[in-house]
Amino acid sequence: MPQKCCVTGCRSNYTENGGKTPYVSIFRILSECSGDEGKLQNWLRHIPRADWVPSSNSAICIKHFASQFIITHDSATRTDGTTLTVARKIPKLTKDAYPSIFENCPSYLSTEPKVKRRTPADRREQNSDRIKSFQDVADGMVSQLRNSAWKHVTTADKVFIYLLCTDSDNLQVCISIVITNDLQCSVYRQGLMIEPNKLKWIFGSSNKLESWSALTSLISHFESSADKPGALIDEKVNKIITLCKELLVDISDTVFVNDHDYTCNTSSADEGKMYRLITHVKEQLELVQFIRPRYSSTILKWAFQLFSLSPPAYIFARDSCLILPHPKYLRSLSSCFSIQPGTSLSNHANYLFEKAKC
Repeated sequence: MPQKCCVTGCRSNYTENGGKTPYVSIFRILSECSGDEGKLQNWLRHIPRADWVPSSNSAICIKHFASQFIITHDSATRTDGTTLTVARKIPKLTKDAYPSIFENCPSYLSTEPKVKRRTPADRREQNSDRIKSFQDVADGMVSQLRNSAWKHVTTADKVFIYLLCTDSDNLQVCISIVITNDLQCSVYRQGLMIEPNKLKWIFGSSNKLESWSALTSLISHFESSADKPGALIDEKVNKIITLCKELLVDISDTVFVNDHDYTCNTSSADEGKMYRLITHVKEQLELVQFIRPRYSSTILKWAFQLFSLSPPAYIFARDSCLILPHPKYLRSLSSCFSIQPGTSLSNHANYLFEKAKC
């Protein structure tokens, strides 16, 4: 259970209207100020709670700290002089951090921290690492890839960076990185595109190449994982899911799909059957990728019907090849039903279908 923020009026990590709010990073006050009584007293002076004594579990959320106090990336210098920069999964605070932003309190309680002046060396390092335009990428690629196994090709609007690998029969492109003229970056492993959300730890949500250190981190990461078969399997599964989605769009142009009955009204029974089959394959592959499966309404309806008709057959299908809800989960969903042999399951199944969509 996530800890809640101690600031008056802040609802971070609280339950709102029967549902949980998005998780917000928090920091335990006594842990952050451990061994520094002056820092603890400074925090308590800024937190708007009179005569309050924090406990060992008292926490304050990240919303109350200025951006200059929040560390979202870690950097390290390699032996060859290059810098590795990796996004942190959990942000941390600088040593001189203190809470200063309290939006749900009177404005006079919030203060603007002084902006720390960077040293000339820090400013030079930041400017040399920054990528401002596509021309910077094109001009700097030779020096960036010097003494590495990576190659590059530059065209008028793209830069292609690639790593070759060999097997017993041929030479092939193992990893390729494509940078467009608007600095958008995409990565391919043996011709299969890696999902952009898997690159957020480097680029954030923009998916743009904005620094040389980000490119160095990207190259280092994929060079070390180039020969790992498990990573390639993930890309192949994603490729199959994408192809299934494209096929469903193509078929839906000629097939009217009735989602409620999970049937297709079409002059061609084969097309309707193909649509249902591809939908099922796509959903099963998507479920493979979930740590905690989230079943669609159609799968829940189908599973309930099969389980109601023959629990042993359902358990056999679930244990042998299909990813289906646990029987206990189906019983909990259908606890209000009274099912006897010969009972029509249509209304019950439709009820579960609508309930699962909520």
